[in-house]
Amino acid sequence: MEHQVDIRRYVDMARDGMDYDAIKRELLKENPGEQEFNFVMNRVDRELEKIESKKVNPQGYLLPMGLFLFAGGLLVTGMTYFSGGNVYVLYWGPMLAGAVMVLAGLANRQ
Repeated sequence: MEHQVDIRRYVDMARDGMDYDAIKRELLKENPGEQEFNFVMNRVDRELEKIESKKVNPQGYLLPMGLFLFAGGLLVTGMTYFSGGNVYVLYWGPMLAGAVMVLAGLANRQ
């Protein structure tokens, strides 16, 4: 199906932060057919969903936060071990959570 409307233009509008109704108004100015209108708005919907899912669940924080948690758990464990007492605390929770986050962050990079 040949599309007369420049779909990329409307998808770029969505990426640039224009809201759904404003994009819809811009598209209606071109007076597309019903099928064309639905196709373009469907593509814009999918792009907006991608943008929103990245806002809700940003994956970029996993690696640095995981490294921070792991290093923090290791540091506190080391501090309690070398404090000179007979007892030390192993902070395995933050280290385990950090390791899992690092692995997830590395997997999401690919």
